[in-house]
Order: sequence, then structure tokens, then C-alpha cells
Amino acid sequence: MLTWPTRLARRLRALFRARDVDRDLDEEIRLHVELETADLMHRESLSREEARRRALVAFGGVERYREAHRDARGVSWIQHCLQDLRYAVRGLKNHPGFTLAVVLTLALGIGANAAMFSIVDRLLFRPPPMMHDASRVHRVYLYQTWRGKEVSSGYIPYARFIDLTNDTKSFERTALFTENDMAVGTGTDAQVLKTGVVSARFFGFFDAPPALGRYFTAVEDSAPNGVPVVVLSYGFWQTRYGGRRDVLGQTLQVGATRYTITGVAPQGFVGLWPDTPPALFIPASVRGAEDGAFLSAQGKEWWRVYTWTWASVMVQRKPGVSLARANADLTQAFVTSYAAEAAANTHRPTLA
Repeated sequence: MLTWPTRLARRLRALFRARDVDRDLDEEIRLHVELETADLMHRESLSREEARRRALVAFGGVERYREAHRDARGVSWIQHCLQDLRYAVRGLKNHPGFTLAVVLTLALGIGANAAMFSIVDRLLFRPPPMMHDASRVHRVYLYQTWRGKEVSSGYIPYARFIDLTNDTKSFERTALFTENDMAVGTGTDAQVLKTGVVSARFFGFFDAPPALGRYFTAVEDSAPNGVPVVVLSYGFWQTRYGGRRDVLGQTLQVGATRYTITGVAPQGFVGLWPDTPPALFIPASVRGAEDGAFLSAQGKEWWRVYTWTWASVMVQRKPGVSLARANADLTQAFVTSYAAEAAANTHRPTLA
């Protein structure tokens, strides 16, 4: 769990030392692939080449994870602005008489600075809209030492999320979350829209009772398959359905699955994504089963696999629980979870 100065430092590092951040990401990906390769060699007596090939297939696309990681840094638009500014300066050198070009360049710089402050203010200083007692809410990061180097990750396997939820006592609630671009609708009405993939307790972090219907329940968001139900954002409800109240119980195609509409979020509710508000919210277990089909094809249960990291975890401390105590609780739960994983995979390295 990180404080806002640490998050700010990491974002600045992502902006000014992008190569180092990319190198760290490549090392983390390599670590995951090596662990899965060793696992396959040990359990199935495969050659290293075949084990590595299957490990890469199971990982699900290295480039996709790289792009998702770059988007999560939240500074890509700043890099684009800097590229535009460098291009404008070169144009000014080649055509110094064009005063209009100078004026436009200054306007671009002022606009970029104003926009940067607005984004940093919303992302790092202000809590997400409607969040209940944001000072007690944190995102979970896990750290391991591998070959003498500390490796961190904000993406966690579903199995680890369940372990951390069950084996900690410092939190009122925990939730799994991620955001995907998904095709919504069919035929000519289909659109690619931002979709919040969240566990059922996610909505409890916010003071945001639904405008219509209800949010999905823990029973509907339970592994292995969950129930395909969907909560619409207020804006999507208005634009797609004209705010009709008979929308409840209707079905909506999202990706490869048809979902039943159970509710509509209140106006202004954006979850954790104020700059890219989701159009709808679906259960994490349903999305996990859909994306984890490649693991099922290998005879694995996606919700019990520790090598597939695809979502993040947020927690809310109980009143009176300090950060130090919560961190210690999470650390012990992580060690217990790792021991359970290692017991089933005896070749795994121990934690340093």
C-alpha cells in the first residue's frame, strides 16, 4: 500500500525514466514466465523449449500486458504533449517569422500545464468521487525478492485475492478491480466501451446507492463462473435506453456473453476511473471465467491458479487500525498464501 507522495514519485519516474520502468516490467514478466516454465518442466517433464512455449501461451500475450501497464502509469498523454511541443519548436526555428506559430505554441504549453495540474490533482490529491472515508482505502502492492532483487506488482491472481481476503482481520472490505475495453451490443449497435470488472464488494467502498435496481451480489460474483449480470452507468442508461425504468431484467451483449441488467449506478458514479468512466460494471468472476478459458483447456482451475495476474486489489481499513498494523496483517497473509502455493509446487523458491 502506497501513500500519495510515493505514487507521485512513481508517476514522475514513469515519465522521466520510462526506459527503466519498461526494463522493470520486462523483468517482472520474465520472472513470471520463468516460474511457469520451471513449473511445467517439473510437473510434466517437458523440455525447456516446450515448457517456455506453453508458459508464454498461458501468460496470454506479453505485449498486451506491456500496453496495459503503460496505460496504468497515467502519463502517456504527457509524453504525447512533449512530442508535439518538440515538433512545434522545430517548426519555429525553420519559420521564425510566423508569430502566430509562437502564440499557438505558448497556448499549447499553458493548456498542457493546466491539464497536467488538473489530472494530477484528480489522480493523486483528490479521492475518487463518492468514495466513503477515502483515508482508510488503499490499493495493495505485493513485493517479492527474486535473485537478490525486489520485484513489486499491483496485479494479483484471483487465488491470491481470496487468500488475502480470508486471512486478514484488519479490513472492513476488500475488492478486486480492473478495467477493460469490451464490445457492447450486437450488429450495427455494437460499441467498444470501457467496462469496470469488479468484485461484488467494490460498490461498498462508495456512498453511491443505485439510481435504479440493485448492484450484483457476492453470490452472483462467486467462482468458478459467477452469474452474468451487469450494472449500467447512469450516462449509458440515459444515452442507450433513454432513462427507461423497464430496463431492469433486459439482456445486453458484453463481449461474448449476454448479461442481465440488474441496476443503474447513480449519476456521477465513476468508480476508480474519473478520467475514463466505465459505461457498465460486470462481476469479476464472470470475466475471470471467460478470460481464463485457456487455463481450463489445460485442465487448470482459473480461480486457483497463482501465476495468472490480471486484476488489482483495494482494501479499506477498519476504524482504529493503523497503516503499520494493516501492512503487517497483509504481509502475514501473503506469507501464508505463498506457503500454500509452494506446498503444491515444491520447486518454487522461498521468500527472502
